[in-house]
Amino acid sequence: MEDEEDLGKIIGPVQIGELFYTLDTHDLEKEGDRTARVNYGTYWDENDNYPNLLSIVIPETVIYDDEEYRVVSIGYAAFAFCSRLTSVVLPKTLRKIEESAFWGCANLTSIVVPEGVEEIEKNAFYDCPKLATVELPDSLISIGDRAFDDSEITSIRFPNSITQIGDSVFGSSRIPIYNNHLFAKLPHSYSGEYVVQEGITTIAKCAFLHYVDEPFSIVLPESVTHIGYEALWCLEALTSLTCKAIIPPVMEDNVFYHNGEISIPVYVPAESIALYKAAPQWQQCVNIQPIPHSK
Repeated sequence: MEDEEDLGKIIGPVQIGELFYTLDTHDLEKEGDRTARVNYGTYWDENDNYPNLLSIVIPETVIYDDEEYRVVSIGYAAFAFCSRLTSVVLPKTLRKIEESAFWGCANLTSIVVPEGVEEIEKNAFYDCPKLATVELPDSLISIGDRAFDDSEITSIRFPNSITQIGDSVFGSSRIPIYNNHLFAKLPHSYSGEYVVQEGITTIAKCAFLHYVDEPFSIVLPESVTHIGYEALWCLEALTSLTCKAIIPPVMEDNVFYHNGEISIPVYVPAESIALYKAAPQWQQCVNIQPIPHSK
């Protein structure tokens, strides 16, 4: 049995091997567990954060004062601006990747997030311009704002477990990103007609945000029930919107990022035109028409 004075202590940051850790014994009270969080060091300096680190295999456990600690988190800005870092192996004990953990890792090309991780916080892999391959686990539930923005994703495993997603998570992705129920991102440079697959219920925040004026159109399936904030911020390029849902999907505020009337053709089921014209946010659309037989 642990002495009371050994419960609930925070130790560190301390250096163990190549890395710094913050050690925590709070979990001893409920799980009999000591945990460790990878840290950026004794103080924060973006010009001197593991400056010589080229690759790293983060251990599942570390030993300090003859006690074992389980590594469960990559802490705030732990590897931020490690510009020489090309390879990271994350431990199977990991549960969370915290805010800005790998922000600005200019030469990181791929990342495999292990099973067990439930949350990736905002900006975790922001501004990693060479990050092309991302594998996410079935345990993952939440991804924060801009977590993978300004990366050039060309391959991703995006599991069905993900239900919470922030703004512009995949802002610079080169490929469409979605799972069985959530559409996350269409590439900025897409042109032509994009048909969202049947079964998708949620269009994520900023999903169709478009920086390039290549004309394109969107077809949403009958299964869609919810459209996120600024999801359709693309009116300069959008030529038409088709929504096959019988009941108008709920729109969050500012879906079109436009305060006035939306004049592009909006095609909906003929029997639902009155519902769409009366629905909040959809009322902005002044050119609602029945879906043509060709669609």
